[in-house]
Amino acid sequence: FDAEQVACGQCGHVNPEQIFDIIEVPVLDGRGKPTGQRRISPKEWNDFHNVLIVPGLETSAWKEDSPSELPETGSRRPGWLAQWAIQAQRDLNRKVKNRQYLLINLLEAPVLAILLAVLLRSTESGGDYSYGASQNIPHFLFISVIVAIFMGLTVSAEELFRDRLMRKREANLHLDWGAYLTAKCAVLFGISAIQTLLFPLCAQFILDFPGHFFGYTFTLFSVAACANLFGLIISLLFNSVRVIYLAIPLFIIPQLMLGGAIVTYDQLHRSLSKPSGVSAAGQVMISRWGFEALTTLYAAETEYAAALFGQHRKLAEASFRRDRWAPEMQRQLNAARDGDQGALKILAAGWKPLFDRGALTVTARFEDGLDSAEYEILTGALETYRSGQRKAWRLAKDELDAKLVSKGWDRAEAARPVKDTEFNQVLVDWTTQGQVISKGFALMQDRIVNTRDALYSQPANPGAGAFHAALSNWAGREVPKRWSNWLIMWTATLAIMATLSFRSAFRLPGRPRQT
Repeated sequence: FDAEQVACGQCGHVNPEQIFDIIEVPVLDGRGKPTGQRRISPKEWNDFHNVLIVPGLETSAWKEDSPSELPETGSRRPGWLAQWAIQAQRDLNRKVKNRQYLLINLLEAPVLAILLAVLLRSTESGGDYSYGASQNIPHFLFISVIVAIFMGLTVSAEELFRDRLMRKREANLHLDWGAYLTAKCAVLFGISAIQTLLFPLCAQFILDFPGHFFGYTFTLFSVAACANLFGLIISLLFNSVRVIYLAIPLFIIPQLMLGGAIVTYDQLHRSLSKPSGVSAAGQVMISRWGFEALTTLYAAETEYAAALFGQHRKLAEASFRRDRWAPEMQRQLNAARDGDQGALKILAAGWKPLFDRGALTVTARFEDGLDSAEYEILTGALETYRSGQRKAWRLAKDELDAKLVSKGWDRAEAARPVKDTEFNQVLVDWTTQGQVISKGFALMQDRIVNTRDALYSQPANPGAGAFHAALSNWAGREVPKRWSNWLIMWTATLAIMATLSFRSAFRLPGRPRQT
């Protein structure tokens, strides 16, 4: 073979990995696929060495006295940390020396960010651009998540497949698979961190996002890191580079369809849809967690939105109870009076929690139906409750007006500059369904649930509650939704890494078992 084929870069050193690849070139079958047989057998290589490279070496070797025993080399298998460092350094060096690999991975994120941001930098009126007037902020946030998933997959999908021969050659050394895998993940996370840093850097200035650079960047990094692990799974499942890259769209297309942006979860097939919250199919999508983290970040945590969040939340709750919940409960009362057993269940599920909190002053048991006297009493109690919600709405509106005055935002000319840089109405409408014509409620598990105002809904446990809800409930404490989504994505990432590290079911062909 030509020495130039195995020269390492410009230093002229021999690359042992390429020498091994040349030695192990397989015979191809009729379809062009490699077989398990070497093209040049070990005996032929031995003949080349003895006859052509070192003439007479075999004859002279017999004349020398053979040592009685092998000398001590003093070599030993390094510890776990030393193995991790060696594996990480080797993987990093190989990537650094591949200039095309570096160039593509460094330019991919900024080029996509600039292209997408320029294409989506527009306003509904066609006038001067500002963040507040932009009509494509939700779309760009979702595309950002898809780009992070794509970059995370492509950077890792071939990694374990490419190293399979190297792992076979190291079988006799009994190196730790966990050290190799975690070192591989560390390098991949580092590449994804750089990519997901470059993407927001370019997009932030073109689309004038209102701060939160760390939250935006860390969300994309969390998405990409999780995608890195799914890419490693893909590289273990298939035995051809071509098949690996054909499998990537099979992973990304569900992320597009079930991420909650293109199709809402209440519009899916009947077996998968859910009128409020996220369907089971959406819960396993990385795009769902990343997209929700970004929408709630920019819809509820900017300076303008955060200052008025409490008042908007009270207005949304009072509006739902006054205009949709109470009228529907009255309709169920009417149906229950006529003997509808399903209406009795809905009344019981909606009435008891409010009575326990003192919002309704009349208790009722709905197991045995309603007579005329009970119907009149409950109707009066429901109307009293509705009047209370009217007062609650007016109080919340007064609080909102007072807050606007205290901030100096009560005048349109004073509020406009802040809203142009801090508040995007299209994004808020996206998270509250403000522009969607619908009843605004749905019956789910015998309960009347609000299908609007998800941004201002009551906090629920991580992973539960309304999609795009701004807050989560951590043991009674309200925290921003993005914290819950970050926690869930990193828990999934580390769980997959642990599974790949310790489960023999994912052992590479030819890789030695743990010792």
